[in-house]
This record gives sequence, C-alpha cells and structure tokens, in this order.
Amino acid sequence: MLALYSRSLRHNSSLASTAATTAVNISATGLLGRAVFGGKYNSTALAGAAASAAAAVEEMRLRHALMAAACALSPLTCFL
Repeated sequence: MLALYSRSLRHNSSLASTAATTAVNISATGLLGRAVFGGKYNSTALAGAAASAAAAVEEMRLRHALMAAACALSPLTCFL
C-alpha cells in the first residue's frame, strides 16, 4: 500500500491519494477475507465498496479538471 500511495502522490493531491489507497485497501481486505476465510458479501458491503471506489475516482477526476481550468486561466499555475 505504501508503494501505491507514494506513486499516487506524484500525480494527485494528498486527499486523492489517501482516498484511492483507502478504497484499494478496503477492497483488497474484502477479497482476501473472502478467499482466506470464505467470508460472504452482503449488499451493504458491496454498496460500500462501490461507493468508496466511486468517490476516489470522482475526486481524482475533479482534481484533474480543476488543474486543467487553472492552467487555462494562468499558465504559470501549471508549474506551481
């Protein structure tokens, strides 16, 4: 997870990186729990995993849109 977080920080904000890493961590924990312990998923767990992943993707998408708008308004902000 540390490698994923470090790589994500190079391209995204701290919030986006934290959201993405948390979404992956929750999903990986659920999949490993199912594989190792035979855990069962209910609709609430699946909805939570989907919402977490969607929130991480949406935050990154909005971040990139804001950066593109800032670059269009002032090219100097692209280097900050």
